[in-house]
Amino acid sequence: MKKKFLLLCASVFLLSGCTATYELDIKEDVFTERIQINDMNLSEDVKEIYLTNPMPVDYRETCYLDYDRLVKPNEIQKQDDINYYNIKDSNTDGLIATADIQLGQYEYSRPLNYTFVNMHVNNYDNYISIYGYDGPAIFNMYNTLDSFDVIISTDKEVLDHNADQVKDGKYSWHFTKEDTEKELYIEMDSTKVQQKKQLEETERLQDKIIYIIFLVLVAIVLLVTLVVRYKHNKHNKI
Repeated sequence: MKKKFLLLCASVFLLSGCTATYELDIKEDVFTERIQINDMNLSEDVKEIYLTNPMPVDYRETCYLDYDRLVKPNEIQKQDDINYYNIKDSNTDGLIATADIQLGQYEYSRPLNYTFVNMHVNNYDNYISIYGYDGPAIFNMYNTLDSFDVIISTDKEVLDHNADQVKDGKYSWHFTKEDTEKELYIEMDSTKVQQKKQLEETERLQDKIIYIIFLVLVAIVLLVTLVVRYKHNKHNKI
C-alpha cells in the first residue's frame, strides 16, 4: 500500500480522471511546462494532498518525499535547493501545474519521464531532441486515465518530428490506451534562433548609429544656422 501511494504521488500530474494535457513551450534555453488534469474524480482529501504538497520538478527528487510527509501535507516544507511545480485547483478543470526548467535539467522532468517507458533528451551544440519511446507507460499505472495530449511549441527550427498534427507552430501528439507502442519524437536546431538574435542586435546597433548620425546632422544644421544668423546680424549692425 505504501509503495503504491508513493508511486501515485510521484506521477501526480498525469494521473486520474478522463484526460490530461502536457504543454511544453521552448524558448531559448527555458522549457516551460504546463500540465492540466481534466475531469478529476479524486476525493477532496486526496485532492488536498496534491494541492498542499510541494511536488519537485526533478523526478529524481521524489525519493526525498517520504510516506509520513506525504500523508501529512501541512508538515511539508520546501527545500531551498529543489525546484517545485506551482500547483493550483482550476475547479471545473481539475489541477494545473506549471514550471520553468533550464535546458540542461529538462531530461529529468517528471511528467514525460513517468509518461513513457523510456525517455531520452539530447542536448549538444545547437541540436536538441526529445524522444519518448517503447510506448506510453502512464496507462499501465493509471487505468482511470482515458487519454492524454502532448503539445510542444518552440522558437527553434524543427528538423524532424512524428507529431499527429502541426498547427500554428504547435506540434501535437494524442495518446490513448490502444497506443501501446506509440512514440514521441521531435528534433530541433537552435542555430537560426541565434542567427536571428545576432541579426536583431545588428539592426538595433544600426538604428542607434542612424539616430546618432541624425542628431549630429541636426546639431550641425543648427550650428551653421546660428553662425549665419550671427554674421548676418553683425553685418547689418555695421
